[in-house]
Amino acid sequence: MVARDVTSIMHCFESTQASNSSLSAPLEALAAIACAGEGAAVARVVERLLIGLRDPRPKIRCGTCTTMAAIGRGGAKELLGYLGLVEDPEAIANAGTLFEMLVCVALDDKDETVRLAAADALRCLPEADPDTCDETRQRFPKLVERVRKLYSGYAKGETEEILLNALGITTGEACVICQDPLHLDGGPLELRCGHIFHKKCCESWIEWVKRCNRTPSCPLCRAHIFDAWGKINK
Repeated sequence: MVARDVTSIMHCFESTQASNSSLSAPLEALAAIACAGEGAAVARVVERLLIGLRDPRPKIRCGTCTTMAAIGRGGAKELLGYLGLVEDPEAIANAGTLFEMLVCVALDDKDETVRLAAADALRCLPEADPDTCDETRQRFPKLVERVRKLYSGYAKGETEEILLNALGITTGEACVICQDPLHLDGGPLELRCGHIFHKKCCESWIEWVKRCNRTPSCPLCRAHIFDAWGKINK
């Protein structure tokens, strides 16, 4: 019964889209069904919902994002992730997955409410789980670079904080060798000179310097890294 209702409501939304008289009521109905624990049923039409992200009216774009968030919160988070592949790769800024599309909307939409709704929907995708942030950054390097450049050194609001958290990007101190936050990639290593790097970055630096037949030293101040026993000063 629910599946038939979802199909009928989706058809109603598509009909209004085709006639350029989009109604927000179908989106609100789908979100309500998803929130009632039927997220899996609504997730079946998520790819058809993407048309709402191209609507000229902010209310429809916002409603589309809100419906996607409701799908994830309605018990279909993993299913929403699997259905994230988009048939039309040029749908939103040439994005190919639902995650990429929502990040692009959160970054580029002219309406602040829509940007926040898209960011909120991101939190309901598997890619935004803290435990998978390392994998997410590897999958979407261009998005990571965009977010880093856009928000580096600037005051941040809720949308920006959600994007940074979804991609596992912090604004804290970064390793000067790789430029990633020090708490990532195995954690930091402090040398006796006081400079801090990722342990693995420091070890890679040492290996490179040794291959050049040079004495390993701090990448910043050139203080010797090794003590008399051949161990890293720390």
